[in-house]
Parts: sequence; C-alpha cells; structure tokens
Amino acid sequence: MFCISWHDISLILSLVIRISTLKKASCTVVVIDGRLTSADMEEVVRVRKSLTGSVLLELGGLDSCAEDGVRFLREWLHNGATLDHAAPFLRMVLEGVEWPPPLKQN
Repeated sequence: MFCISWHDISLILSLVIRISTLKKASCTVVVIDGRLTSADMEEVVRVRKSLTGSVLLELGGLDSCAEDGVRFLREWLHNGATLDHAAPFLRMVLEGVEWPPPLKQN
C-alpha cells in the first residue's frame, strides 16, 4: 500500500511558486509566494511583461529566492516597482545592501 503523509505533502507544496496579480486603481499588486527557483524565472518574466503602469511587489510569502530571481527582482525595483512586504533579509538584499559584505583588506 502506498501512503503519503501530510509532512510529505507539505514538502512537495513548499517547492511550488505562486504568482498572482491584483489590479487596483493606482497600481497592480504582484504577490509571489513560495520558493522562487531558476526554473520559475520564465513565468516571472512573463508576468512582468504582461503588466503596465505602477507595480507593487508583495513578497511577504516568498520563502526563498534563487540568485537570478534576486537579480531580476532588483532590476524590477530599480525600474520603478515598489517593494511592499518582504522578509527583513530579503528586503536588505533587494534594496542593494551587499551581502555578504566585502572582506576588508589591510
């Protein structure tokens, strides 16, 4: 008999990215939840290209983000998107604080 536990299902679901958009009067809210991997970048790029006007990025549910995802989100912010919710470390990374900090040379 084949049996899957709730823990197994939660691990599978945690690998899924969810991207949703909500059009408001002044902007479009883009919500990204889950784990943003390199394999998800094509879909994130597609969503970005489909939008016009102001964009508010809601990343509070983003659990992890691949390096190319960080670069892409930084560029999106640099080009005018606004960052709403995000984990403190992700906010620091996206807002351009270099991490890890460069080593001091004597």
